[in-house]
Amino acid sequence: AWTDPGVESDSYDFLMSRLRAYRLNEWCEVIATTSQVAAQKWSYPIDLLFIDGNHTYEGVKHDFEAFKPWLSEHAIVLFHDSHWEYIRDNPYYREDCGVPRYLSELQREGYHSVPLYPPPGITLLFPRSGGFSFIPPRRSKK
Repeated sequence: AWTDPGVESDSYDFLMSRLRAYRLNEWCEVIATTSQVAAQKWSYPIDLLFIDGNHTYEGVKHDFEAFKPWLSEHAIVLFHDSHWEYIRDNPYYREDCGVPRYLSELQREGYHSVPLYPPPGITLLFPRSGGFSFIPPRRSKK
């Protein structure tokens, strides 16, 4: 079920209503299961992986590692709730939130990431060695 205060509908119903509202329902396939079950049967390349499930260290690590083999050459991974340790007065704060810890581990291993504000935060991770490739600035014609 949906866990944010003030949202009384089931998470599946809420998600489907948002997809319809944004006219994305025909572009998305919703797989209503845990990431552990979905990963066991997964066989498609992934360009964008959004991790926002089990927020424990073990849960977020599993989600990244389980789907990492399927990430395309230019894939981007988004980790939600990546700034928890900076917002302890946040009413949604959880001591067991392992997202920041796991991201720190990935950074020590050489992964490049870009944290985006505001809290609870989202962090973009490039899951390949060498980090992000940036488009060079356009030169004006003289």
